[in-house]
Amino acid sequence: MVEKSVCVNNNVLVVDAGNTSIKWSLFNGDGEVLEHIQSATPPAFEGVSSIFFASVKGDQIDSHLCAEIQHHFPEAHLVKLAATQVPGVMKNGYLHPERLGVDRWLGIVACHFLYPGNTMLIDAGTALKIDFVTENGVYLGGYISPGLAMMRQSLVAGTGRIRFEDHEMGLCKGIPNTTALAVQYGVSEMLLGMVERQCRQHPECRIVMTGGDAPWLKDLLGLDAIYDESLVAKGGWYLGRYMTRGCP
Repeated sequence: MVEKSVCVNNNVLVVDAGNTSIKWSLFNGDGEVLEHIQSATPPAFEGVSSIFFASVKGDQIDSHLCAEIQHHFPEAHLVKLAATQVPGVMKNGYLHPERLGVDRWLGIVACHFLYPGNTMLIDAGTALKIDFVTENGVYLGGYISPGLAMMRQSLVAGTGRIRFEDHEMGLCKGIPNTTALAVQYGVSEMLLGMVERQCRQHPECRIVMTGGDAPWLKDLLGLDAIYDESLVAKGGWYLGRYMTRGCP
């Protein structure tokens, strides 16, 4: 248990250091998002008393980033978040919980507290992640697939002749007739098919979505889903409260 507690009257900064970007979300004591930005460096937020830090980048980068954060907010108390059980409220059913990405866990925590019920979370970012939590707060596990950009990059990196420029991609009617469109629509169909299949197999689940490509997926498939841009950060706020105060 962390000794220092969070004062509900002061602001809390949640740092979500993902694979390709760092997101900074400022919360008040009631868990309301005051500001939410994406930046490689710490923003000039004021009144920060506590910092909840979640990262999937690796120990060396994390150490450098935490040092930079503490330099910018020397008076704030920094807490590193992990895929931790929330006793009496939530259970991590992952076979090896220590190997679960903290971003996946934070999304699930937020889903349980904000959108309770049997829930399927679709996080469409660098990777496409589909996770499941029961109405009783039991995380069941889920799926991970490369996202749109990663799939395109892997085709270029793994082949000798698949080459195209970003400006060559666009709208297509019928069967794609250029390499750029073939790749663009090919990887899109793979992601759309995966999401559509999971929705069909789990009709009992409420669908919650987050991530940069989530609006595209939601609109194209016509999903009856909740889109929450700050979902992972909100999960960080809930888990950080538990780690510092012993309550979610």
